Amino acid sequence: MMLRLVGLLLLATVTLGEDPECPRCGPCVPRRWAAKEGILGGYNAKSGPGSFAGVIKFAYDEYVQKIVAFSEMYVGGKKYDAYTLFDYKRGLRYLITLHGGEKVCNVTRIPDKFPPRCLPGAKFLGHSYLGEKPMNDLETSAYQMFIKAPNAKGVATITYTKEGSIPIGEIIQGDFNGVGVMEVVGFSEVTREVNKKDFIVPKICRRQEDKAREEADPIKENPTLWDIMEMRVKKRFSNVGF
Repeated sequence: MMLRLVGLLLLATVTLGEDPECPRCGPCVPRRWAAKEGILGGYNAKSGPGSFAGVIKFAYDEYVQKIVAFSEMYVGGKKYDAYTLFDYKRGLRYLITLHGGEKVCNVTRIPDKFPPRCLPGAKFLGHSYLGEKPMNDLETSAYQMFIKAPNAKGVATITYTKEGSIPIGEIIQGDFNGVGVMEVVGFSEVTREVNKKDFIVPKICRRQEDKAREEADPIKENPTLWDIMEMRVKKRFSNVGF
């Protein structure tokens, strides 16, 4: 059950500003960007309530059709580490976790359509500022969006800088795969550069690729908490949730 809760902890970053090529598309992320996010939240599952905290380092690159995330989460005092790579050109997802002190790779098939980077329909809430006017203030913009995806529903409020489109934070609450979740996310070290080495498929996963192509998609047939976690990394850039 604890692993199933871990998968609920990667929530969505959805805005870095509006796309000048599509002004009505709503908030958009750049075609290539990376950041770290600190997470703190709580959940209410059938086994009882609990809290979680952690850090996620992620990168998104539309040019190479890949998304990668390194997560370090603490749930109920227990640490969970994971590496997740979505390769949309190959149509494969690679997940590396620790089991009994050893790294284990799981490879599954994913749709070959790269998640869109814009969020049409996000509601603009208004402008505000952080700090003290008139010399030390930072103008911000806020959006609200409703999360509507399979096994997921809720609402997210996202804030980013008015100029420069740098993400600041988000508050998300809802029900994900039957678990009530509320979390606060803060962003740091945002950049439009990515480390290309992070997108290289680990050697431990390569021998699993052929097997993954032959198997049915386990995410659709029997979603686990890790699957939900990976889905939320993916939905971070999708117009259907997170």
